[in-house]
Amino acid sequence: MDVAGQAREIRLDDAFLEGIPQKLSSALPARIGQNGELMIQARPGHWILEIETRFEHPMDRIEPGACAYGPEIWSFESQNHLRMVAVSGPAAIDPGQADVPPAWKGFPAYQITPENGIRFEQLRRGDSDPAPDQLHIFRTWWLDFDGNGFTLQDRITGTLSRQWFLAMNSPGVLGKVAVDGADQLITAHGVESKAGVELRQG
Repeated sequence: MDVAGQAREIRLDDAFLEGIPQKLSSALPARIGQNGELMIQARPGHWILEIETRFEHPMDRIEPGACAYGPEIWSFESQNHLRMVAVSGPAAIDPGQADVPPAWKGFPAYQITPENGIRFEQLRRGDSDPAPDQLHIFRTWWLDFDGNGFTLQDRITGTLSRQWFLAMNSPGVLGKVAVDGADQLITAHGVESKAGVELRQG
């Protein structure tokens, strides 16, 4: 939003799709009204508001609504490991020429009008043949003072596409796990209930 003039409340009646709003991020005070309108306490400047919305079931078509503020630019990030789709309906445009956020310029972009929603044709659900897991381990060993054992620190990097957890084999005893610097809950995995950690980001 580019706001000029005096500070004032701005009401946007068509800011949401038909899904369920999950998150609103704004440097300006903002709230969602009872009828789905967006109320913003605006002041002069350039502002970015981010709204996250989810749908309760898989979508094969998304309608834009009235497009009360002119044609809209939609970017689409595919998640082929979950569902592969073909996109049709709107006209594709060059994301480098559109005013989309820098993080979105690598995704296909489409110009949306009230008469032209976006359609998804499902080609495949899930990944029937995922690539093998590729992991690299960097291990540091410390000999215990009594000489009867070791303490290990493993730093593991790579990509998981088949298995969504890592577990410690015996005789090792897992003491602490951190993912991207955040400590994780150690849980039991597999038929042998090995101590490990879930990794859902791949």
